[in-house]
Amino acid sequence: MNETGVPTYTVPYYMAGQTVAPAYPLELEIRYPKVSQTNPTVTFHLLQLSTLSVSSIAHDSFAAEDLIIGEVAWVADAHENVLFRAFNRVQDREKLVLVDVAAGTSKVVRERDGTDGWLDNSMSIQYVGALDSGGGEKYYIDLSDHTGWPHLYLFSVAGSVPVRALTKGEWAVAAIVKIDVVRGLVYYLSTERHSTERHLYSVSLLTGRKTALVDTGKDGYWAASFSSGGGYYILSYNGPNLPYQHLYSVDSRTPLATLNDNAALETKLSAYRLPTTRYHVLRHPSGYSLNAREILPPNFNPQKKYPVLFDPYGGPGSQDVSKAYLPASWRHYIASDPELEYIVVTVDGRGTGYQGRKFRTSVVKQLGRLEAEDQVWAGRLWRAKSYVDGDHMAMWGWSFGGYLTAKVVELDSGVFSLGLITAPVSGIFTPPPPPFFLFSSAGTNKKRKKNNRLALLRLDIHGALHENAGDEPSRLQRVGGGEARGLQEHPRQRPDPARHRRRQRALPALGRARRHADARPRAPAEAGRPVVLRQ
Repeated sequence: MNETGVPTYTVPYYMAGQTVAPAYPLELEIRYPKVSQTNPTVTFHLLQLSTLSVSSIAHDSFAAEDLIIGEVAWVADAHENVLFRAFNRVQDREKLVLVDVAAGTSKVVRERDGTDGWLDNSMSIQYVGALDSGGGEKYYIDLSDHTGWPHLYLFSVAGSVPVRALTKGEWAVAAIVKIDVVRGLVYYLSTERHSTERHLYSVSLLTGRKTALVDTGKDGYWAASFSSGGGYYILSYNGPNLPYQHLYSVDSRTPLATLNDNAALETKLSAYRLPTTRYHVLRHPSGYSLNAREILPPNFNPQKKYPVLFDPYGGPGSQDVSKAYLPASWRHYIASDPELEYIVVTVDGRGTGYQGRKFRTSVVKQLGRLEAEDQVWAGRLWRAKSYVDGDHMAMWGWSFGGYLTAKVVELDSGVFSLGLITAPVSGIFTPPPPPFFLFSSAGTNKKRKKNNRLALLRLDIHGALHENAGDEPSRLQRVGGGEARGLQEHPRQRPDPARHRRRQRALPALGRARRHADARPRAPAEAGRPVVLRQ
């Protein structure tokens, strides 16, 4: 990789690895290309281990400044061929390049136009070799969503089109767990029962016969880990109820052993009054269905009125609402604390994953618009519920969730009265952003109607070194339009493992929002300057 010309970014390390912070932070210059700036370039090489000689492989994929190499896989029995997946920079076109190692040559064997959205780097190429004893044509497995849903396909090594579709339907193959070439089986997890669930299946490489390895008639979020020879596997039940693990032989459906039944944890949890979790499928006017999760306070009383916190992430291809077991966390705390008793709602809107390519790519080149509209639409549904205090509805998000929260605040829908924005993926551009920029404007919408009946508080929190989003946009937020905006700085090297503690620091704002939502925020000490909230 060549980083020549890539601009640098100064990262302050306030503690600098010391117990007591130095008078001045340690400053590290790193190569950090931002939107429209020079990116690193990559080339493909082969290293001969016996001689340590390096050969460069020329290929006809994309121009150097527009090239990403996303995946590399050997597709041979004795390293005679290697295949790599090349994308253009905006990742809406891909070419698979086959390299002849002995000759040092290459050719493009597969191409795809994904300009209806973007192409994920699935990292799923796995070589299976010949499928008959005669040792004829060699094959590999790959995932593709060219039909609208990600499925398993069998390709010949030099082929340009699939030889066979191993799975099909309006559901997603979520992961390839194991390929057992000896038995001719591919084990995989899928959303066939529901997009929020994962069930384990096998499919024959030769016949395409599919077999479920778990009960597909029940809710479940399963995972599996196979032995290297494929004869045994650990089956993990990961939700929605308390997880457990069993050991199986592939030749029997009776477990050989229980590795973990979490009986001790179950006994401990039984001593506590815990929140309950409900799942919903929301029928959206667009014709799509949005998955939602609702955490209710212990001893929930439908005759009472409860404040609500929306807790979205909503990033492209992500999934927050699943049937995976949800361990006790800060969400359960704010639902359980007698002074808070918040209902916590998470909605996976358009653009999120596992509901098909059209659903996911509907947000392309307009990130932040449909997602925000979906949160407001869902917020109105909850606000209309008899047990919801519609005057006390808040939203909090981290990273893309922070950006999404900012966009919801910007809509000024009158649904939410508090926005907690952490490490938003946003940007401020002078001049305006380049035409290929994928996000809607992260700035304040000047046409806001100011129709909120309650004071609108927007609190920005941003780590000094977030692994994806720089903190300049949060630092540059201004106070204006009668809206208080805050900046809270956290001089830690990375957001983890302190993420939970920073979430806890945001909790008092929820309490204040509930107790004082009818009072407008105090004016800042100096107009036009950020409001700094000290720890």
